[in-house]
Amino acid sequence: MSKGDSDWYIPEDWLWHLGNLVMVGAIVILASVLLPLVARLRTTDVTTLYRIGVGAGLLGVVLGPN
Repeated sequence: MSKGDSDWYIPEDWLWHLGNLVMVGAIVILASVLLPLVARLRTTDVTTLYRIGVGAGLLGVVLGPN
């Protein structure tokens, strides 16, 4: 057996659960970053709001469909 081959097998139901775990983790991380940022928007200036808008737009372009 060569080093590139792998005998690992993960059942499909486990992959589904692992995928859900990754998604929940990503949502928690995003929420922990975005919620304090949104709370700060009440006392911020126009330049910061503009930068946040441009950043959100760029993120949408990067994550958008091809």
